[in-house]
Amino acid sequence: MGTRLEAEVHIVTSAKTIIQNIRATIQRADYSLDGVMLKTLAQTQSVCHQDEMDLGSILIDLGAGTTDVLVLINGAPISTASVPVGGNLVTNDIAVVTGIPSSVAEKIKIESGCCWLPNITAENDQEVILPGVGGRAPEVIMQSQLCQIIQARMEQIFTMVKSAIIKNTNDSIKQLSGNIILTGGGAMMDGVVNLAQNVFKTSSVRLGVPENLGGIEEDYRRPDFATVIGLVLANKSLAQKRDSRKRVKSHSAKKDKASGNESVLKKILKSFF
Repeated sequence: MGTRLEAEVHIVTSAKTIIQNIRATIQRADYSLDGVMLKTLAQTQSVCHQDEMDLGSILIDLGAGTTDVLVLINGAPISTASVPVGGNLVTNDIAVVTGIPSSVAEKIKIESGCCWLPNITAENDQEVILPGVGGRAPEVIMQSQLCQIIQARMEQIFTMVKSAIIKNTNDSIKQLSGNIILTGGGAMMDGVVNLAQNVFKTSSVRLGVPENLGGIEEDYRRPDFATVIGLVLANKSLAQKRDSRKRVKSHSAKKDKASGNESVLKKILKSFF
């Protein structure tokens, strides 16, 4: 018997208008909304192993507009954070420095982007063609020059993430002995793991690739699909739990009914014999 119940919880809140907008958008597409879930928490369903969650790990989602962080210890989240910088800022840096439109800069970032200069040597340094704008002739820069632009901004993002983690977790960060897991579109850039290892001063950094769910196609096994795969797996897990509860209740109801019928039958038999 107990007289007191305590629990340590981490509460994540969201603006009501954001949830309403999501619900309205989905309903207009003729779909229904099962629920709302924090995207980094959903990603743990698809890219995190149980031992990583128990040992203490950091999940970093390198998105376009924001970089979101989830810190896990003993299998549960203890801290969340969102840094208001992301891949769009990298694209903007390329556009400003090279004088090309943002749409072209985004394409060049995806096709030729690298954020770790030591990966580019004199032998593999390639030319990157910048299309001309307004009648201007196309220009050529080396991939190493492009990398210098990207690396400076990506290093700043990781530094801001590190500061946010230290601020939110206090002494708990010393308990982290798992991995740093990188997800999102920004995690697909060449050299991102090396840069994260350099900023966080650890070799325990890996890409968050969703697990193999079977089937012929495996295009979904990429860091930028971590959220959507995680949402599917999380919903499946919740559905299984709901079905399990229903079966338990149904079995219990049948057992109670059978027990009640048996007691009535005994009463009838006793009345005659």
